[in-house]
Amino acid sequence: MSISKSLAQLMGGDLWVESAYGKGSQFYFTLRFKHYPLEQGDTFEKMKRFEGRNILFLDSLGDCLNITSRIQQLGLVPHRITDISETAHKTLLFDTVIVDNMAHAEKIREAVHLRYTPILLIAPEVLRLDMRLCIDLGITGYIDSSVSLTGLAYTLLPALESHAALPNVSALHVPLKILLAEDNIVNQKLAVRILEKFGHKVEIVSNGKLAVEAFEKKAYDLILMDVQMPIMGGFEATQRIRGLEHSAGNDSHVPIIALTAHAMIGDREKCLQSGMDEYVKKRRP
Repeated sequence: MSISKSLAQLMGGDLWVESAYGKGSQFYFTLRFKHYPLEQGDTFEKMKRFEGRNILFLDSLGDCLNITSRIQQLGLVPHRITDISETAHKTLLFDTVIVDNMAHAEKIREAVHLRYTPILLIAPEVLRLDMRLCIDLGITGYIDSSVSLTGLAYTLLPALESHAALPNVSALHVPLKILLAEDNIVNQKLAVRILEKFGHKVEIVSNGKLAVEAFEKKAYDLILMDVQMPIMGGFEATQRIRGLEHSAGNDSHVPIIALTAHAMIGDREKCLQSGMDEYVKKRRP
């Protein structure tokens, strides 16, 4: 409590405590930050490499926030729907989903083909959010509707950058040869179902040692690597694969995407340091 109170006081904020005997206490605090204008040129320059990416907008307010137009202004392609069932027969691969209601984020995660897609929450008013729920649902950002176009771009960037799947793969209808290293049978079936829906061919191994052996025998376009597996984990397996590539001396580099069960601060950096290219958080089916 003393740390939270000191932080709130230092930032010129306030601290509230709600306590119930036998149940515990909850702490809330507000912080007041100085406002610094975002550099519009730099932000838009970063957005250029995502030009033409598909953004799914689940709208429940009749687009009163003018989200569709603002997405277009950023060079992205908006796909506005009013019900999650409208995506059932879509073959597009979306890079980000925008919702205007927290309850919609939970509906998005029930859709198998959107289970790993980053979510951005844009609300017409300031919300008090459950941060643990936001992490579990994969919500990468939250802004209120008064934010500027630059602010929207700045909030979208982490979602676009973290999304490992490239939309042009689906658009070009090029099937990939994918190696899935995953020891959980349920996760195996789920991943195969998603990938095969887009026409990809998937081979499964149950640990990192088998992944390295499979890589030695055959070329793959992509490897999905679970971080925690028996016999050999994902980090060690990735390091061995990178070692084999280096020994080959032909500048080969197969993309390796880490699959992590729990999103923690520093996970992405740890994955990159081991030789992985990106990571996505697994969700329980």
